[in-house]
Amino acid sequence: YPGPVMKIVFVLECANKLNNGTTATCNRFAEELRKKGHEVTILGTEFEDGEQHDNYVELPHFVFPLVEGLIRKEGFTFARCDIVKIYNCIKDADLVHVFLPMKLGKTAQLIADALGIPVTTAFHLQPQNISSAIHLGHLKFLNDILYAGFQRYLYHSVLRIHCPSSMIEREIRKHHYKENITHVISNGVIPF
Repeated sequence: YPGPVMKIVFVLECANKLNNGTTATCNRFAEELRKKGHEVTILGTEFEDGEQHDNYVELPHFVFPLVEGLIRKEGFTFARCDIVKIYNCIKDADLVHVFLPMKLGKTAQLIADALGIPVTTAFHLQPQNISSAIHLGHLKFLNDILYAGFQRYLYHSVLRIHCPSSMIEREIRKHHYKENITHVISNGVIPF
């Protein structure tokens, strides 16, 4: 790779499990950037196998007592935000890329902002995924509330959003993400 080497931190709670498109994208994207000579670290929830994983900073699980079974069934885990560990992971980064509008991503964004490190984000979690998981996907107002909540929580603080499809870009524009600069980049497929 002829350009400068960058230190990039990907932030994704559930990057420890290759069981959905977001985690596959995160890990595949990190691997491609590493092939180009960049240093990519993934910050996410600890692996349950107890082994050390290269280029991965593990945070403990945050357990939601009444709904943990549903969360796990959907293939997701939440991370407990260890501020010191998050800070140490991103303090020397050139870029922080947040995949989801969750507490870990927001915490990383705030720390990166305080350190003057650029932050980008992605829109991989459609509100309809959440509302459908709880059998309320037909409620348009609930999805609208979730889009607005995501905007207020994370996306208003980050200028650039990676959209994995044109459809996602249209949806966030329709839901008033007007200040953001979007970049439609397909998740792609694994070469065979």
